[in-house]
Amino acid sequence: MSCIKKRSFGGFLTCILFLWCYGGLTVLPIVDGQYETPNNGCGGIFRYITGSINFTLNHLTYPNAGDRNKTCLWTILPNPTWSQFKITFTRFVLDPDDKLALTTYQENRKALTQTIRKTSGDGETIMSGNVLVVTFISPSFDDSGRKGFRMVWDKTESAQRVQNYRFTVPYYSYGKTSSEPNPYFAAGFMGNSLSTFGFTKGNNTEGFALQFKFHKIELLSQYCNASYSCDTLLISRISDSDATLRDVYAWDTNVTETELPTMQNKFGYFFIMWGGNFFNSSGGGRMQLEYASVRE
Repeated sequence: MSCIKKRSFGGFLTCILFLWCYGGLTVLPIVDGQYETPNNGCGGIFRYITGSINFTLNHLTYPNAGDRNKTCLWTILPNPTWSQFKITFTRFVLDPDDKLALTTYQENRKALTQTIRKTSGDGETIMSGNVLVVTFISPSFDDSGRKGFRMVWDKTESAQRVQNYRFTVPYYSYGKTSSEPNPYFAAGFMGNSLSTFGFTKGNNTEGFALQFKFHKIELLSQYCNASYSCDTLLISRISDSDATLRDVYAWDTNVTETELPTMQNKFGYFFIMWGGNFFNSSGGGRMQLEYASVRE
């Protein structure tokens, strides 16, 4: 593995850059609890330790009523992060062919921690991890205001605060149709950071899938040992069978040009990047990719 040491100003500043190019517009999300999406939309970002998703599938939350296989993805990345989530549902009205899943990730791990499909809103669900991802797939549209759910999350009483990371950033892509895909995405990471990326299906027309083609994956870490982990980039796909997230790739070293993957999935992907070890002045990296809707 090729390692390059990077120093930050004063040894404590960390920065991360997200570039979203679409229609000439660059979007830079505000971080550290200052940016959240509304809790009633089809997907989004949440930064608080406790909160709720109150989603109803209708023409307001998903305006393209003629599309099939609606796909929504919510990322819950509390600031500060804790080791365990407590999840309850106060409303759960879904059709039998709808799919709702919960997935958690743990820092510095090369695989997701836990992923389950929810078939009812009964009881309380406890899941270990620092990041919680909610995925929903529905093959039918209902504008009656009936279909949907309300989910509440909080940390458990036994949860421990995780202090390994000082800088956390979630990113969310809402996806576009095949005629207007988001063609290019690039992100840079500094050490001592945690970043997440959600890419839902770019085209809801039957027979299309979301395709990613990577052009660069650079992971720059030093001092990798039993106590301090290297950078880790983990990619999971949204399963078409139950909406759970399934591991696809995990890297902790630079990826050579011949090893860069081109991957395709019907409903989308979720990326998580653990940016280096505890040393703020080392670690980080960058990735570049293009994506589009293609025929399966």
